[in-house]
Amino acid sequence: MHTEAALALPILASGSRGTKWVGQRWCHCGFGAAPKLIKLDEVRFEAMNLREKAIGDSISITWTALQKVQVVMNEAAMLQNPAAAKVAAQFEKRVAFAPSSDKFAPGVVDAAMTITNRILSIPACKEMLTRLDSEVGVNGPLNSVYKLQAIVSKAKTPANVETVISYMVFGYECGFYEVEDFSVNKLRSGFVDLLILKKSLLAHFMDVSFHELSFPPDDVSLIRRSYADTASVTLWAKAPRDNQTQPDLFWKAGLSKSANMFSDFIETLVYDVKFDADLKHAIKRSKTAAAILCDYQAPATTRT
Repeated sequence: MHTEAALALPILASGSRGTKWVGQRWCHCGFGAAPKLIKLDEVRFEAMNLREKAIGDSISITWTALQKVQVVMNEAAMLQNPAAAKVAAQFEKRVAFAPSSDKFAPGVVDAAMTITNRILSIPACKEMLTRLDSEVGVNGPLNSVYKLQAIVSKAKTPANVETVISYMVFGYECGFYEVEDFSVNKLRSGFVDLLILKKSLLAHFMDVSFHELSFPPDDVSLIRRSYADTASVTLWAKAPRDNQTQPDLFWKAGLSKSANMFSDFIETLVYDVKFDADLKHAIKRSKTAAAILCDYQAPATTRT
């Protein structure tokens, strides 16, 4: 029996002033801990409270993905960076894993090494994932070595990896995506490709569209700065998860009417999720960024 539960004793007494706590002096009873006195009408909740505390404690000490990666790399360094199977064998031999633990099997070790070499080696990715790990821990959308490995497998290049991680963190923090949107299956079946396409669309807007449109130079410069990447959008969007802070759209006040419409078009297509289903369909049809944009009615381009 749990010591704390065994010593949680209900004490009730009636006196001239009604129900009150009664202090009781305990002598040598063979217990290793002092008893916990609780009111009689709270006894039925005590076991629930103890169970919830145990659940909370288990969450606070559960491995996050980044913690697993760090432990794996520390052990690999001690063994002078051997193969994943050898590192996993060390853990299997020396660690008594809990039945529900994911353990540090060869697959986990291999994923950890891949994540270190191809994600955490990118400073921006390391910063974003460390921040996410610190803020939401085991409840985070990317808290899985298998998810991070799937991102690497689909994104392939360092530039694409950084793009995908930044769009995912941005979308999650803005509330566009929920944890269930980041399953390994979804990452492998289109989610990563969608975010890479959005980056291509943004590049087309910045490198091609502006040369074809007649916006004032100041408008072009302002839109370029404001939509350059997710970090730039975050500066004015101010839409953190679980916070009702409204975006600061004051910077748009100086734009011409057509430039304002065009900026809204970029924002909706690239940084929002309104057209995600359409974009996924376009990916299946192998359409280029230029071809996709032709499917939409472009905003007015006349100078106003």
